[in-house]
Amino acid sequence: MSRGNRAWRLEVDGVGHEIEVRFRWFTGRLEVLRDGEVAARGRLFLSAQRFDLEVAGRPVTVVVDYVDQFHVQSDLLVDGEQVTPYRTGRT
Repeated sequence: MSRGNRAWRLEVDGVGHEIEVRFRWFTGRLEVLRDGEVAARGRLFLSAQRFDLEVAGRPVTVVVDYVDQFHVQSDLLVDGEQVTPYRTGRT
């Protein structure tokens, strides 16, 4: 199972926020959503994609990369630390 589609919940200054990655395997299309709105778009082709965003003024980084030829993984980094997703979906 690929871990390209993932979602994370963050709390910043007592307010909850959600970051979600949507990956489409056949097209390589990526969308990064911040609180339900598209914050970034890209395409995964041969190398990792990195998206630097802000959530309530706090910098966060989303990285999407191939694990092998059949699997993709997305990760959220806050202050350089990987955040555990609350939801992982199939691609």
